[in-house]
Amino acid sequence: MLERAVYPNPFTDRLNLKFELAKAGEVTVELMDINGRLLDRQAINAKAGANNSTIESFGSLKAGVYFARISNGAETTMVRLVKE
Repeated sequence: MLERAVYPNPFTDRLNLKFELAKAGEVTVELMDINGRLLDRQAINAKAGANNSTIESFGSLKAGVYFARISNGAETTMVRLVKE
């Protein structure tokens, strides 16, 4: 993943992801609480180049701090998120 953006942050019920891949493949997004417990896992079938995806399953989460781990198998990035 050359670039990534996760917004809005803070979020209320959904997250938008923008990322770019050198080649097509699966991207996983794992949402964890502040203690590192896995709360949700989403798999995205992404194409080579620019990708946009929306995850709408976070509305039931309590307000607080969370972390999203975004991985394409070769690269992983972690993003700190705040749920309002």
